[in-house]
Amino acid sequence: MPWLSPFPLELVACASPDDWAKLGPHQAMVPLPPHSGAFGDARDRHFHEGIDLYAPADTPVLAVEDGTVIGVTPFSGSSTRKDYWRDMEAVLVQGASGLIAYCEFSPFAALRPAMTVKAGTPIGKIYAAGYTFRKAADKHEDHTHHAFLHLELHAAHVRGPTKWDAGKPKPATLFDPTPLLLFKTKPR
Repeated sequence: MPWLSPFPLELVACASPDDWAKLGPHQAMVPLPPHSGAFGDARDRHFHEGIDLYAPADTPVLAVEDGTVIGVTPFSGSSTRKDYWRDMEAVLVQGASGLIAYCEFSPFAALRPAMTVKAGTPIGKIYAAGYTFRKAADKHEDHTHHAFLHLELHAAHVRGPTKWDAGKPKPATLFDPTPLLLFKTKPR
């Protein structure tokens, strides 16, 4: 079943990072390969396990389908193996599609396990303008990083984000969420 948009914005499919500048004020970007925010993009130590949906800072993040919150857990930072990133949480929601992990955004503090969320319900917002994801300045960082929501889809029995290590096949419990969003997009 297709998802609702995770933003109160029109979704636009884009393959180039340069497409960000072409978006209108009421549009958000769904990256397609070879964009680095696309599902399965090759990174230094892993493949991209989700999709980075680009939207303006402070944009509300909405539940993409009905579900139950099963946890709010660390996604990056000192308590994970991604300690070069700031501490960020993932909101894990069990829905009809499986386990949906909403990551790298500012979730509402009121979200608790066993809470039901309806599709279209605000669950947080994109980080504010000027937010830096890395703990320290990186001399290799190009500073063209835009605000986004990292979204992952896992099999229903999974209870947290799954790693897709470099040189290994995609875990059978990890799915590309892009097709569930594309029905709502128009190509750029």
